[in-house]
Amino acid sequence: MNILSFRVKKLGIGIIAALLFFTASLPTSFAQSYYYPTYTTYPTYSSTADQQALLSQLYALLAQLQAMQGYTTPYYGAPTYTTPVYSTPTYTYTTYSNTNYDVTVQTEDIDARTNDSVFVTGRANLNSVSYAYVWFEYGENGHITEKTDRVKIAGDISFSATIDNLDDKQQYYVRAVAEDAAGSRSYGSLRGFEIHGSSNNNNSDDEIPDVTTSNATNINSYQAELRGSIAMNGFDNGIAFFVYGEDEDEVESVENDDSYSDIDEDGNDLQKISVDNNLDGNRNFGQTVYGLDNNTDYFYKMCVEYEDEDGDQTLECGSTEQFNTDN
Repeated sequence: MNILSFRVKKLGIGIIAALLFFTASLPTSFAQSYYYPTYTTYPTYSSTADQQALLSQLYALLAQLQAMQGYTTPYYGAPTYTTPVYSTPTYTYTTYSNTNYDVTVQTEDIDARTNDSVFVTGRANLNSVSYAYVWFEYGENGHITEKTDRVKIAGDISFSATIDNLDDKQQYYVRAVAEDAAGSRSYGSLRGFEIHGSSNNNNSDDEIPDVTTSNATNINSYQAELRGSIAMNGFDNGIAFFVYGEDEDEVESVENDDSYSDIDEDGNDLQKISVDNNLDGNRNFGQTVYGLDNNTDYFYKMCVEYEDEDGDQTLECGSTEQFNTDN
Protein backbone atom coordinates (compact mmCIF):
# COMPACT_ATOMS: atom_id res chain seq x y z
CA MET A 1 0.00 0.00 0.00
CA ASN A 2 1.39 3.40 -0.97
CA ILE A 3 1.56 6.37 1.40
CA LEU A 4 -1.38 8.19 -0.32
CA SER A 5 -3.72 5.23 0.09
CA PHE A 6 -2.71 4.82 3.73
CA ARG A 7 -3.38 8.49 4.53
CA VAL A 8 -6.75 8.48 2.70
CA LYS A 9 -7.83 5.33 4.55
CA LYS A 10 -6.67 6.78 7.90
CA LEU A 11 -8.56 10.02 7.18
CA GLY A 12 -11.69 8.07 6.29
CA ILE A 13 -11.57 6.04 9.53
CA GLY A 14 -11.20 9.23 11.55
CA ILE A 15 -14.13 10.90 9.87
CA ILE A 16 -16.34 7.83 10.37
CA ALA A 17 -15.47 7.77 14.07
CA ALA A 18 -16.35 11.44 14.36
CA LEU A 19 -19.66 10.87 12.57
CA LEU A 20 -20.58 8.04 14.92
CA PHE A 21 -19.77 10.23 17.92
CA PHE A 22 -22.03 13.04 16.70
CA THR A 23 -24.77 10.62 15.78
CA ALA A 24 -24.87 9.13 19.25
CA SER A 25 -25.52 12.59 20.72
CA LEU A 26 -28.42 13.42 18.37
CA PRO A 27 -32.05 13.04 19.25
CA THR A 28 -33.74 9.87 18.11
CA SER A 29 -35.98 11.80 15.69
CA PHE A 30 -32.96 13.16 13.86
CA ALA A 31 -31.24 9.82 13.74
CA GLN A 32 -34.30 8.27 12.15
CA SER A 33 -34.44 10.88 9.41
CA TYR A 34 -31.15 9.90 7.79
CA TYR A 35 -29.63 6.66 6.67
CA TYR A 36 -25.95 6.01 7.42
CA PRO A 37 -24.16 3.03 6.00
CA THR A 38 -22.51 0.79 8.65
CA TYR A 39 -19.48 -1.29 7.80
CA THR A 40 -18.37 -4.21 9.98
CA THR A 41 -15.15 -4.44 8.01
CA TYR A 42 -13.24 -1.82 6.16
CA PRO A 43 -13.65 -2.21 2.44
CA THR A 44 -10.61 -2.34 0.31
CA TYR A 45 -10.43 0.25 -2.46
CA SER A 46 -8.22 -0.58 -5.28
CA SER A 47 -8.29 2.72 -7.14
CA THR A 48 -8.19 6.42 -6.56
CA ALA A 49 -11.73 6.68 -8.04
CA ASP A 50 -13.11 4.38 -5.36
CA GLN A 51 -11.42 6.43 -2.66
CA GLN A 52 -12.80 9.65 -4.12
CA ALA A 53 -16.31 8.20 -4.10
CA LEU A 54 -16.07 7.29 -0.45
CA LEU A 55 -14.77 10.73 0.50
CA SER A 56 -17.67 12.35 -1.36
CA GLN A 57 -20.15 10.35 0.75
CA LEU A 58 -18.38 11.35 3.93
CA TYR A 59 -18.38 15.03 2.99
CA ALA A 60 -22.11 14.85 2.33
CA LEU A 61 -22.81 13.24 5.72
CA LEU A 62 -20.61 15.78 7.47
CA ALA A 63 -22.50 18.64 5.85
CA GLN A 64 -25.81 17.22 7.12
CA LEU A 65 -24.45 16.90 10.65
CA GLN A 66 -23.14 20.45 10.62
CA ALA A 67 -26.55 21.71 9.60
CA MET A 68 -28.21 19.78 12.46
CA GLN A 69 -25.78 21.08 15.08
CA GLY A 70 -26.11 24.69 13.96
CA TYR A 71 -22.71 25.08 12.38
CA THR A 72 -22.39 28.01 10.06
CA THR A 73 -19.04 27.13 8.61
CA PRO A 74 -19.69 26.69 4.91
CA TYR A 75 -18.95 23.42 3.26
CA TYR A 76 -17.22 23.55 -0.04
CA GLY A 77 -17.70 20.42 -2.02
CA ALA A 78 -15.98 19.48 -5.20
CA PRO A 79 -17.12 21.77 -8.04
CA THR A 80 -19.59 20.34 -10.50
CA TYR A 81 -19.10 21.13 -14.16
CA THR A 82 -21.99 21.02 -16.57
CA THR A 83 -21.03 20.55 -20.16
CA PRO A 84 -22.40 23.59 -22.05
CA VAL A 85 -24.90 22.90 -24.79
CA TYR A 86 -24.49 25.01 -27.93
CA SER A 87 -27.54 25.34 -30.13
CA THR A 88 -27.42 26.57 -33.69
CA PRO A 89 -28.79 30.14 -33.81
CA THR A 90 -31.94 30.68 -35.81
CA TYR A 91 -31.92 33.55 -38.35
CA THR A 92 -35.03 35.09 -39.78
CA TYR A 93 -34.70 36.35 -43.35
CA THR A 94 -37.06 38.81 -44.99
CA THR A 95 -38.77 37.09 -47.87
CA TYR A 96 -39.27 39.13 -51.02
CA SER A 97 -41.88 37.83 -53.40
CA ASN A 98 -40.87 37.54 -57.02
CA THR A 99 -43.54 39.85 -58.34
CA ASN A 100 -43.93 39.75 -62.09
CA TYR A 101 -45.11 43.14 -63.23
CA ASP A 102 -45.89 41.78 -66.70
CA VAL A 103 -46.98 45.06 -68.28
CA THR A 104 -47.95 44.58 -71.93
CA VAL A 105 -48.53 47.21 -74.58
CA GLN A 106 -49.85 47.32 -78.14
CA THR A 107 -49.33 49.84 -80.92
CA GLU A 108 -52.78 50.60 -82.29
CA ASP A 109 -54.16 53.21 -84.70
CA ILE A 110 -52.11 55.55 -86.87
CA ASP A 111 -54.44 58.06 -88.39
CA ALA A 112 -55.39 61.71 -88.67
CA ARG A 113 -52.34 62.34 -90.83
CA THR A 114 -51.63 65.84 -92.10
CA ASN A 115 -48.76 67.17 -94.17
CA ASP A 116 -46.36 67.19 -91.18
CA SER A 117 -47.95 65.28 -88.26
CA VAL A 118 -49.75 62.07 -87.31
CA PHE A 119 -51.99 60.96 -84.44
CA VAL A 120 -50.98 57.62 -82.90
CA THR A 121 -52.61 55.46 -80.22
CA GLY A 122 -51.59 52.53 -78.06
CA ARG A 123 -53.06 50.39 -75.31
CA ALA A 124 -51.40 49.20 -72.10
CA ASN A 125 -52.52 46.27 -69.94
CA LEU A 126 -51.07 46.65 -66.45
CA ASN A 127 -52.45 43.40 -64.97
CA SER A 128 -51.64 43.60 -61.23
CA VAL A 129 -49.55 46.77 -61.46
CA SER A 130 -51.02 49.95 -59.99
CA TYR A 131 -49.37 52.31 -62.49
CA ALA A 132 -46.91 52.52 -65.39
CA TYR A 133 -45.34 55.05 -67.75
CA VAL A 134 -46.13 55.02 -71.46
CA TRP A 135 -44.83 56.82 -74.55
CA PHE A 136 -44.13 56.33 -78.27
CA GLU A 137 -40.81 55.84 -80.02
CA TYR A 138 -40.44 56.60 -83.73
CA GLY A 139 -38.02 57.35 -86.52
CA GLU A 140 -37.39 57.33 -90.26
CA ASN A 141 -36.96 54.09 -92.21
CA GLY A 142 -37.00 51.91 -89.11
CA HIS A 143 -34.31 53.85 -87.24
CA ILE A 144 -35.92 54.62 -83.88
CA THR A 145 -34.34 57.88 -82.77
CA GLU A 146 -37.15 59.99 -81.27
CA LYS A 147 -39.78 59.61 -78.58
CA THR A 148 -42.82 61.43 -77.22
CA ASP A 149 -43.26 62.60 -73.64
CA ARG A 150 -43.69 59.97 -70.91
CA VAL A 151 -47.20 59.83 -69.41
CA LYS A 152 -48.15 58.10 -66.15
CA ILE A 153 -51.26 55.91 -66.38
CA ALA A 154 -53.22 53.72 -63.97
CA GLY A 155 -55.16 50.63 -65.00
CA ASP A 156 -55.70 49.13 -68.45
CA ILE A 157 -56.14 52.10 -70.73
CA SER A 158 -55.61 53.49 -74.23
CA PHE A 159 -53.23 56.41 -74.68
CA SER A 160 -52.34 58.66 -77.58
CA ALA A 161 -49.97 61.35 -78.82
CA THR A 162 -49.47 63.68 -81.76
CA ILE A 163 -46.12 63.44 -83.53
CA ASP A 164 -45.24 66.72 -85.25
CA ASN A 165 -42.60 68.12 -87.58
CA LEU A 166 -42.50 65.10 -89.90
CA ASP A 167 -41.14 65.23 -93.43
CA ASP A 168 -43.45 65.00 -96.42
CA LYS A 169 -43.38 61.72 -98.39
CA GLN A 170 -41.13 60.09 -95.82
CA GLN A 171 -41.58 56.55 -94.45
CA TYR A 172 -41.76 56.45 -90.65
CA TYR A 173 -42.11 53.71 -88.04
CA VAL A 174 -43.60 54.02 -84.58
CA ARG A 175 -44.12 51.73 -81.56
CA ALA A 176 -45.78 52.09 -78.16
CA VAL A 177 -43.70 51.57 -75.01
CA ALA A 178 -44.69 50.88 -71.38
CA GLU A 179 -42.43 50.82 -68.32
CA ASP A 180 -43.38 49.47 -64.87
CA ALA A 181 -42.19 50.71 -61.47
CA ALA A 182 -39.20 48.33 -61.53
CA GLY A 183 -37.95 49.75 -64.84
CA SER A 184 -38.95 46.75 -66.97
CA ARG A 185 -40.19 47.75 -70.41
CA SER A 186 -42.65 46.27 -72.84
CA TYR A 187 -42.74 47.22 -76.52
CA GLY A 188 -45.54 47.18 -79.01
CA SER A 189 -44.96 46.16 -82.60
CA LEU A 190 -43.40 48.59 -85.07
CA ARG A 191 -45.96 50.08 -87.43
CA GLY A 192 -45.10 52.05 -90.53
CA PHE A 193 -46.74 55.10 -92.03
CA GLU A 194 -45.95 57.70 -94.67
CA ILE A 195 -46.69 61.41 -94.64
CA HIS A 196 -48.43 62.79 -97.72
CA GLY A 197 -48.69 66.57 -98.01
CA SER A 198 -52.08 68.11 -98.59
CA SER A 199 -52.53 70.20 -101.68
CA ASN A 200 -53.43 73.83 -101.11
CA ASN A 201 -55.40 75.04 -104.09
CA ASN A 202 -56.61 78.17 -102.30
CA ASN A 203 -60.36 77.69 -102.45
CA SER A 204 -60.48 75.83 -105.75
CA ASP A 205 -63.86 74.44 -106.67
CA ASP A 206 -62.59 70.87 -106.15
CA GLU A 207 -61.39 71.38 -102.53
CA ILE A 208 -63.22 71.55 -99.24
CA PRO A 209 -61.81 71.00 -95.76
CA ASP A 210 -60.90 67.38 -95.02
CA VAL A 211 -62.40 66.27 -91.70
CA THR A 212 -61.62 62.90 -90.06
CA THR A 213 -63.25 61.39 -86.98
CA SER A 214 -60.81 59.06 -85.19
CA ASN A 215 -61.30 56.37 -82.56
CA ALA A 216 -62.10 57.53 -79.04
CA THR A 217 -59.55 56.68 -76.34
CA ASN A 218 -59.17 56.78 -72.54
CA ILE A 219 -62.72 55.54 -72.10
CA ASN A 220 -64.02 54.67 -68.64
CA SER A 221 -67.38 54.78 -66.90
CA TYR A 222 -67.76 58.58 -66.95
CA GLN A 223 -65.39 60.06 -69.56
CA ALA A 224 -63.79 59.57 -72.97
CA GLU A 225 -61.31 61.35 -75.22
CA LEU A 226 -62.80 62.27 -78.62
CA ARG A 227 -60.25 62.50 -81.42
CA GLY A 228 -60.13 63.75 -84.97
CA SER A 229 -58.25 65.92 -87.48
CA ILE A 230 -58.96 68.73 -89.91
CA ALA A 231 -57.06 69.91 -93.00
CA MET A 232 -58.49 73.31 -94.02
CA ASN A 233 -57.11 73.06 -97.60
CA GLY A 234 -56.64 76.80 -97.93
CA PHE A 235 -59.78 77.92 -96.11
CA ASP A 236 -59.29 80.14 -93.10
CA ASN A 237 -60.75 80.94 -89.69
CA GLY A 238 -62.46 77.62 -89.17
CA ILE A 239 -64.35 76.73 -86.00
CA ALA A 240 -63.40 73.13 -85.11
CA PHE A 241 -65.69 71.20 -82.75
CA PHE A 242 -67.02 67.80 -81.69
CA VAL A 243 -70.64 66.76 -81.29
CA TYR A 244 -71.57 63.72 -79.20
CA GLY A 245 -74.52 62.15 -77.45
CA GLU A 246 -76.64 59.06 -76.88
CA ASP A 247 -78.95 59.71 -79.85
CA GLU A 248 -77.28 58.65 -83.11
CA ASP A 249 -79.87 60.43 -85.29
CA GLU A 250 -79.29 63.79 -83.61
CA VAL A 251 -75.52 63.45 -84.00
CA GLU A 252 -75.95 62.53 -87.68
CA SER A 253 -78.26 65.47 -88.43
CA VAL A 254 -75.77 68.13 -87.29
CA GLU A 255 -74.53 68.60 -90.85
CA ASN A 256 -77.93 70.00 -91.79
CA ASP A 257 -77.13 73.15 -89.83
CA ASP A 258 -75.15 76.00 -91.34
CA SER A 259 -72.99 77.01 -88.37
CA TYR A 260 -71.78 75.95 -84.94
CA SER A 261 -74.13 78.40 -83.24
CA ASP A 262 -77.14 76.86 -85.04
CA ILE A 263 -76.65 73.48 -83.29
CA ASP A 264 -79.05 73.14 -80.36
CA GLU A 265 -77.84 70.90 -77.53
CA ASP A 266 -80.34 68.34 -76.20
CA GLY A 267 -79.21 66.99 -72.82
CA ASN A 268 -77.65 63.53 -72.96
CA ASP A 269 -78.82 63.05 -76.55
CA LEU A 270 -76.64 65.78 -78.07
CA GLN A 271 -73.80 67.99 -76.85
CA LYS A 272 -71.22 70.13 -78.66
CA ILE A 273 -67.77 71.32 -77.65
CA SER A 274 -65.49 73.76 -79.51
CA VAL A 275 -61.75 72.98 -79.73
CA ASP A 276 -60.45 75.78 -82.03
CA ASN A 277 -62.17 79.06 -82.97
CA ASN A 278 -59.67 80.24 -85.57
CA LEU A 279 -58.29 77.23 -87.41
CA ASP A 280 -55.94 77.64 -90.36
CA GLY A 281 -53.97 74.86 -92.02
CA ASN A 282 -54.01 71.37 -90.51
CA ARG A 283 -54.38 70.09 -86.98
CA ASN A 284 -55.04 66.94 -84.95
CA PHE A 285 -57.45 67.16 -82.01
CA GLY A 286 -58.12 65.27 -78.82
CA GLN A 287 -60.78 66.46 -76.39
CA THR A 288 -61.88 64.73 -73.18
CA VAL A 289 -65.59 64.92 -72.34
CA TYR A 290 -66.90 64.23 -68.84
CA GLY A 291 -70.15 63.44 -67.07
CA LEU A 292 -71.05 60.47 -69.28
CA ASP A 293 -73.43 57.73 -68.19
CA ASN A 294 -71.82 54.40 -67.42
CA ASN A 295 -72.42 51.33 -69.61
CA THR A 296 -73.95 53.48 -72.36
CA ASP A 297 -73.46 53.75 -76.14
CA TYR A 298 -72.31 57.16 -77.34
CA PHE A 299 -72.03 58.58 -80.87
CA TYR A 300 -69.73 61.41 -81.92
CA LYS A 301 -68.08 63.16 -84.86
CA MET A 302 -65.62 65.94 -85.66
CA CYS A 303 -66.83 69.00 -87.60
CA VAL A 304 -65.65 72.39 -88.81
CA GLU A 305 -67.51 75.57 -89.65
CA TYR A 306 -65.94 77.65 -92.43
CA GLU A 307 -66.77 80.24 -95.07
CA ASP A 308 -66.99 78.71 -98.53
CA GLU A 309 -65.94 80.28 -101.83
CA ASP A 310 -69.29 82.08 -102.04
CA GLY A 311 -68.78 83.62 -98.61
CA ASP A 312 -71.47 81.50 -96.95
CA GLN A 313 -71.07 79.82 -93.57
CA THR A 314 -71.21 76.02 -93.90
CA LEU A 315 -70.31 72.87 -91.97
CA GLU A 316 -68.15 69.95 -92.97
CA CYS A 317 -68.06 66.84 -90.72
CA GLY A 318 -66.28 63.53 -90.53
CA SER A 319 -67.93 60.14 -90.11
CA THR A 320 -70.05 59.29 -87.07
CA GLU A 321 -68.24 56.92 -84.69
CA GLN A 322 -69.36 55.04 -81.58
CA PHE A 323 -68.00 53.92 -78.19
CA ASN A 324 -69.41 52.37 -75.02
CA THR A 325 -68.61 53.53 -71.49
CA ASP A 326 -67.52 51.00 -68.86
CA ASN A 327 -69.68 49.64 -66.07
